Amino acid sequence: MFNDRAFLKIVASLIITALLSLALSSSVIFALDDEALPDNEGWSSVESNFFVLYYDPSANLEDLERELTKRPLYFDQQARYGEVTTIEEICQRLDKLYNRVQDVLDMHPKTPRIKIKIFRDRDGLNGEFVKIFDKQGDFKSFYVYKYNTIYTSESDIEDSVIIHEMAHAIIDHYFSVIPPETVGEILAAYVDAHLEG
Repeated sequence: MFNDRAFLKIVASLIITALLSLALSSSVIFALDDEALPDNEGWSSVESNFFVLYYDPSANLEDLERELTKRPLYFDQQARYGEVTTIEEICQRLDKLYNRVQDVLDMHPKTPRIKIKIFRDRDGLNGEFVKIFDKQGDFKSFYVYKYNTIYTSESDIEDSVIIHEMAHAIIDHYFSVIPPETVGEILAAYVDAHLEG
């Protein structure tokens, strides 16, 4: 019925399909708790068009804004001091960065507001990672699809870091199956390289 060549092609196709399915199913990091996002008590929060930003009430907002505006982009404009607050400037900048990341990726998924949780320092950030995943880590930032949340710290935040995590959020919401971690990292690095282009 089948010659040897046709049979080998069918077997090879089945093996490749099985390997791809395995890679896709094992590439997602799952959080321990299937319930809600770890609590946000004691945090200040503000909403923008695309984000809910959580930060420590004692955060230095001027420093945060400065770190998020290091890269000059085509949409940058002079700050409107006196017209809007620093936190509003931060929200506007995050929204503009998010739109730019979507444009660079040419991906515009419909997503609920993404949470951004900014810890005071990396110790707090890494402590949150342990709470979520029950394992140690040392990160400037990370994104958890399950909670639709970007985690970072005041000491590590900057526009390059935040756009990298925005890219992960966009990519993960764009595809019906979350792509393997290496694919997400390649696309996020592409965004960083082409943000100003």
